[in-house]
Amino acid sequence: MRKDSLTLERFRRCEAAARLLEKAKDSSITRKANAASGFEWCEDMLDEAWNDIDRIAEQSGDRDARIVAAHFLFLETWLDTASEVGLSVDKTKKLAYAALMRLDKEE
Repeated sequence: MRKDSLTLERFRRCEAAARLLEKAKDSSITRKANAASGFEWCEDMLDEAWNDIDRIAEQSGDRDARIVAAHFLFLETWLDTASEVGLSVDKTKKLAYAALMRLDKEE
């Protein structure tokens, strides 16, 4: 995967946003209420990512879309994602990165 892939960078930011939201869910209710408005951008970013997942499903198929969503949005490890789809970790990563590259070409 090219280091300058805009789609990959966008999904890495989404991965970070998903992690922030997970931490917010685990925090106390008071802190969560105070921080809720600050996390709206995370939700907006994740909404855009789900639109990209739909485009991946159209271009590359449901399996590749599930792989990208599982790793970048549901925060599963590559190992867990690979075992879920019944492929090696290397093959799973290659499918995900190829799907992201297809989105780059579209943009």
